[in-house]
Amino acid sequence: MYLREKDAKKLISLGFKRTYYVDEIAPFDIYKLNDDEWCVGGRIIPDEILLSPEEVYKNGLWLPNIYDLMLWLERNEFKYILSHNYEGLLYRIEVFDEDKNILVKAKGGTVENVLFKAISKLLEMKI
Repeated sequence: MYLREKDAKKLISLGFKRTYYVDEIAPFDIYKLNDDEWCVGGRIIPDEILLSPEEVYKNGLWLPNIYDLMLWLERNEFKYILSHNYEGLLYRIEVFDEDKNILVKAKGGTVENVLFKAISKLLEMKI
């Protein structure tokens, strides 16, 4: 439910940033440090208490999840249609501008993969 290391590095290099918990660490974040993948974990309410070692989120690579990707599209005012063809085990996405013009299309085997592909294209287009 989160991006692979290679895909996360590409998105981040293109300028992808989270649109909630901006400049913060969320208990549900996933990080890769060395060869280990960590969920930060911890208490959310009433006060956040993070469980993973600080080294994980200070030195690790943040691996955006599906919600990070979907919220990025929403908060950047893109509309999209995400569909699934169960027979072909294929997801498709079409991303539109405010005038309902298709900006990008992508397809892939997982939701996070098609979201990654679409957002990468948008960032490369500098939209």
